[in-house]
Amino acid sequence: NETNDPKPLSYKNKDYKYFIINQPVNPEMYGGGIFDESGYLIGIIAAKLMTETATGKQEILSRLSTAFSSSLLMDYINDVSQSLQISMPYTVAGLRENK
Repeated sequence: NETNDPKPLSYKNKDYKYFIINQPVNPEMYGGGIFDESGYLIGIIAAKLMTETATGKQEILSRLSTAFSSSLLMDYINDVSQSLQISMPYTVAGLRENK
């Protein structure tokens, strides 16, 4: 059973899996941020999803795109900060458990 799932992106020997968003995206938006309702960055737009029709033609799925978790961006910022030996501060938000 063959799958056409995108392979994870590998950066510094760590794999970052894609996740799917249900939002129209143009190629000019690739690399742009995906934010939650509170304005926190949760991902980075990676690519459009495509499908193959019965005739073998490739079609873009209009409201589905792939994205990477914001952890990729945080790891990249940390690596650049370390290699340049400068501080590049950012804030990480997390989910709070309701009790």
